[in-house]
Amino acid sequence: YYLKDSEGMAKHRKAYLDLAVTLFGLAGSSESRAKELAADMMEVETALAAAMTPRDLERNEHGRRYTVDELLRLAPGIDWSGWFDGIGVGGVGSMPVGYLVVKNEQFLSALSGIMVSMGLEKLKSYMRWQLVYSFSPFLSIEFEDALLQYNKDLYGISVLPPRHKKCFFSTNGAMDMHVSKLFVETYFPERSRDDALEMLHEIRDRFNASLSRKDWMDPITRQKAMVKLQQMFMEVGHPTVWPASTQETFNEFGGIREDTYFDNCVTTNSWDVKNTLKRLGKKVDKKRWGSSSATDVNSYYNRKVNGIFIPAGILQPPFYDSKQLVARNYGSVGAICGHEMTHGFDDVGREYDGDGNRNGWWTPDVVKAFKERAKCIEDLFSSYEMYGEHVNGKLTLGESIADSGGLKFAWEAFLHKYHPDESMKRLFFVAMGQTWCEKTRVASAKNSLLTDEHPPNKYRVIGTLSQFEPFSQSFGCPSGSAMNPVNKCHLW
Repeated sequence: YYLKDSEGMAKHRKAYLDLAVTLFGLAGSSESRAKELAADMMEVETALAAAMTPRDLERNEHGRRYTVDELLRLAPGIDWSGWFDGIGVGGVGSMPVGYLVVKNEQFLSALSGIMVSMGLEKLKSYMRWQLVYSFSPFLSIEFEDALLQYNKDLYGISVLPPRHKKCFFSTNGAMDMHVSKLFVETYFPERSRDDALEMLHEIRDRFNASLSRKDWMDPITRQKAMVKLQQMFMEVGHPTVWPASTQETFNEFGGIREDTYFDNCVTTNSWDVKNTLKRLGKKVDKKRWGSSSATDVNSYYNRKVNGIFIPAGILQPPFYDSKQLVARNYGSVGAICGHEMTHGFDDVGREYDGDGNRNGWWTPDVVKAFKERAKCIEDLFSSYEMYGEHVNGKLTLGESIADSGGLKFAWEAFLHKYHPDESMKRLFFVAMGQTWCEKTRVASAKNSLLTDEHPPNKYRVIGTLSQFEPFSQSFGCPSGSAMNPVNKCHLW
């Protein structure tokens, strides 16, 4: 958005600059001052964008440990002592940890230089923008209208969400575990959790059986992969331990009032940051749900802990229903569960062992074989096009690998457990396709093509099913047709 010279990108930059001028004006600046602030902010953000690693390469940045002294040498232009002290973790010499993890060393080094070269006033303009932009959704209708106009340009959004939805998302953001507890008590029977766990274990068994037959893996790497798979833990539905009572959390917030929405948002944000920093230097709780919530209609794999999180929100119709045919459940949420499991063995997840540590546990020949097979998937998705732009197969590779593995292992689990007839086999694939049905705005789809690690949903279905022989057999796709190519990609 910052660096491309195309007409479309120039239009987006102008809309962003106009938004900044409007919001600065609403925050109290004169028109001329608002334009100065916006220009300063844009200069800083453009420099930051130029220093950033491209999205498709950023996926492979794992981070490395830095002592505080090493950090000071890497980025001397940043006042680290003041920053650490400002967020409440003590000065450089009194931090409760001996090292920090830096994910993007080149960017941090460049940031240090940018902070020196830009000068204090431009940095102030940039920080003022971060403050105004971040809190605009919590301010008056004039701020919301300005954001709506910008989102219309970028995403095609033309109306504000209903007030009750805004209230829900705001409350869920501030007190997600409390909202989750109410949701689970109302909409998530224990049977759903038991069924999902049974499905996950069945899928893992099929994955394990598949690993044992992988002839492109040597015995050492194969055995370590099977150990990692067995170590992978599964958190389903919700946390096993809920937080303190709602009233106790309100007391921790302090100062929550019925007539000060903006102040309440600032208070809860501040509490969340302080609560997060309390964990600094303490033993990691690998099964902590963290940023995910039981209400999320999503699922996650965390490679740093080798764990899967399947929230109650996605174990609901139409993805899962204990009353519907199991073919639909396996084709939909079963493939999703298999997808998360496969993330542990995608192009990034494969580098982490069963304890969540990154180390070179793959032998060189197996790495080469993996990359050759993964390249087939990358090239396949790069061949797809929407709105004049090709899918970035390198950016979406991890998700495409996970979709492929998830489909395969959910399918094999379904066959192994239920021995379905032909109509149920077809229903499995229909459910998989319907999972990714969507109606999206053109502007939003174009934005996702540039920034999202997931392929467009259309190609998540076509690209994955076209490479899966059982689909072609079930629907009688002619050999050599679009949905049954002669040469297919095979990884997991």
